[in-house]
Amino acid sequence: MRTGIRLTKVRGGDPEKKDDALRGFGRIDGAISSTAQPPTCPKTCEHCLAQYRPLPWQKTSWLCYDTIHDDQEAATVLQQLIGAVHSNRVWIREKLQDHGNAIAKRWQKKNDSKRASLLLEAKPDIYQRRFLPSDLFYTEGKRPDSAGKGVTYWHDLWLLPYIDLPSLSQDIKALLALLHYRAFSEPSQWTLLDSQHLRMPFRDGFCKLAYNPHCVIMYGSEQSYGKLVQWELAPAHRWDTIGYPRALLVLEAQSSLYSFLRRTVEALLEIVAPPGHDKWDVLVAACFLDEGRPQLDAESSPPPSFDMQTVEQTLLAQHHAAEDHLWLSQTDRALFRQFLSQIQTSIYFKKLTQMESRRQLVRFATSTYDMRATWQWVVNQASSAVSVCNDHWDKIMPGTALPGVYADALRMLEYALETLRAGLGDQLRHAVLQIATFQNHFDFQPSPAWWQD
Repeated sequence: MRTGIRLTKVRGGDPEKKDDALRGFGRIDGAISSTAQPPTCPKTCEHCLAQYRPLPWQKTSWLCYDTIHDDQEAATVLQQLIGAVHSNRVWIREKLQDHGNAIAKRWQKKNDSKRASLLLEAKPDIYQRRFLPSDLFYTEGKRPDSAGKGVTYWHDLWLLPYIDLPSLSQDIKALLALLHYRAFSEPSQWTLLDSQHLRMPFRDGFCKLAYNPHCVIMYGSEQSYGKLVQWELAPAHRWDTIGYPRALLVLEAQSSLYSFLRRTVEALLEIVAPPGHDKWDVLVAACFLDEGRPQLDAESSPPPSFDMQTVEQTLLAQHHAAEDHLWLSQTDRALFRQFLSQIQTSIYFKKLTQMESRRQLVRFATSTYDMRATWQWVVNQASSAVSVCNDHWDKIMPGTALPGVYADALRMLEYALETLRAGLGDQLRHAVLQIATFQNHFDFQPSPAWWQD
């Protein structure tokens, strides 16, 4: 069973291979009359691979483009999608402002089955289980087509993988939060999250794709959002603009979502409702959260934003936890002995030579200190990025390059986080082998190279 295609990814490009690159992100089965040129990056550019299909992918039947849009058709399709998004968003916002109380009351007083019936009325093809079954899509040499329903059926579901019957009918606040945050924020604020949902469907052929070499502006207000532009390396790699094949999926997803939300509100207001929104405002002030529930899913929360101070505080809390763990291992001898005893009784430790076992005990004994030092390094990089961000805040705007010093600070933070992730992954690998039940299900044959990773 196939689960997708993996390609090696590299950064940057070789300017001398420009001609080959132009062919690499074109369309394999025909030319297109367009004023735009495809990306000039190598076929292995990780950013362009996520926005266009390179020629090697298109040689596989389910990874080729389904259709081609010339410039006029592409502009028309985008205009229609943006228009639908705008009109439905404005309509929903007005209804919430006029009848928010009635919408909330009528939704909350329904039981799970009645909410499910209303959702089915608004979206008859809504997926009726949690999570789409990606493992059922691929059979050798065939396009994704589970249960004989066809690619179009799965295309529509993968546009909105978080819209399913159990999640929305059983969580009484999720739909209300989704209505509010989508109605009172710009679609461009949701672009990256909506695009992230489409990463796997785009890569693995779960959705139908249309090709045009242009990019699409994916930031700003309605006046600029969704407009065709020429491909340029810097904005495309910043994802300020997104290649037409991927951008079209994002806009289709947003249009489908707002249409669904509008039909849901129409169903709730089918009977004339009294005006009023004061109780709705109470829900908004509480962020639609109940006591004991810290947050909703990302789709039912405020639009994501990059706040370096929040990032710093989150990392600092983890650093403090690492310091506490180190302090306990240094002051609580019984706890430290228990830690080493757990290692010594594990199956993989018993298979080591005497020299290797001593070396591993030292490694484990000092791992807590090493992790605390790594967390300190990460926090320092985050603090540096916060300081630089505060100094250059007025120069950080959508659609423009970051100030060089801030970009450098973020790259250093990214490198520190990648190092931390590798360290945590190494700890997890060893922790799995220490589980007492591991030896009941697996055998372990260590090699010198394994311990040197």
